[in-house]
Amino acid sequence: MSPNALLGPPPVTTTEVGLSCYTAAVARYLSQAYVDPAGRIARSIRLAVRVLPGDLLAFSHHRHDLADLGNGTRLIWRHAPVTAVGDRLAAELARAGQVIVVGHTGALPWSPASIEDSAPHFLLVNRHDRDRWWVVDEFAALLPSGRQEPFAGWVDTRTLLAAMTPPRTLGPEHHLRTAYALGVPTAPPPGRPLWLAARPAAPEPAAGHSGWHTEPLAVLDLLADFFAGLDAAGRRARFVEDLWAAAQHHTYRCSYLLDRVDLSPGQRRTVAAARGAWEALPMALRFAADSAARGRPRPALVAASFAPLRRAEHDLITVLTAHGWHRSGDVLAGSEPREKRAA
Repeated sequence: MSPNALLGPPPVTTTEVGLSCYTAAVARYLSQAYVDPAGRIARSIRLAVRVLPGDLLAFSHHRHDLADLGNGTRLIWRHAPVTAVGDRLAAELARAGQVIVVGHTGALPWSPASIEDSAPHFLLVNRHDRDRWWVVDEFAALLPSGRQEPFAGWVDTRTLLAAMTPPRTLGPEHHLRTAYALGVPTAPPPGRPLWLAARPAAPEPAAGHSGWHTEPLAVLDLLADFFAGLDAAGRRARFVEDLWAAAQHHTYRCSYLLDRVDLSPGQRRTVAAARGAWEALPMALRFAADSAARGRPRPALVAASFAPLRRAEHDLITVLTAHGWHRSGDVLAGSEPREKRAA
């Protein structure tokens, strides 16, 4: 991509650093709908996992339906051929003032990802001026391919459409991540540019337990067993990114609790310990995956990485329950009780 595609100011700082790219964009969108979007996101966070045929895992990171905008509208998928996308996005901006589009990292000029490693990536678009679009990417993280910083600036139409065009290299894990990005399972059509638009719709019902593991400790045990099977074939290694996203979300939840919730000194120590355990997990798993790819699997390292996290989560459940943030037997997803909307 030509550097001339970036027509705006340098990257911005963000209050949503620490979330996955999907949830960071949704959090920014929700700031127009709710007084405390950060709290809505933090209270929604939990990890549910479903084992699928073909050594696949589906991950749901949110117990509440993040698509629910609280006023009888919700975010729903829209798609179109590339030739029609510009007009459709312009119409959505004129109607709602913002839209979440699905870009792909290998085609984003500010992303360190290569074309070969391109993955879906949520972007917020909230301005349009002739042949350029104001794009906000709240995501920031140190990735295996390099550091990505937040970005806000003008992007020309050609670059935006190129980023929204799905590459042929996307695997089933990418489609699963997009389908469960909002907590409630959705079915975005593959192979076309996608965006999320606000439309009148009834709240999605809770999806229930069928096939899903939702209890925190049982989920961690399942994942520890799954990643102990990392091998040179790399089929399981592709899901290390999902654990990274889970760690980002749980770290964010712990930070919100420490910053915004009245905790006792003992509770603060418990939450801080859980945050530290989640922060340590992705690096250990990536090391184990890299070692397995070289023909040296390390199941003992995987087990040792999950053990302190399991202990920390066991203790954290007491704190979450005391503040109404944990319910035993939590369903997969559903609408959260109504909260104060932004004016």
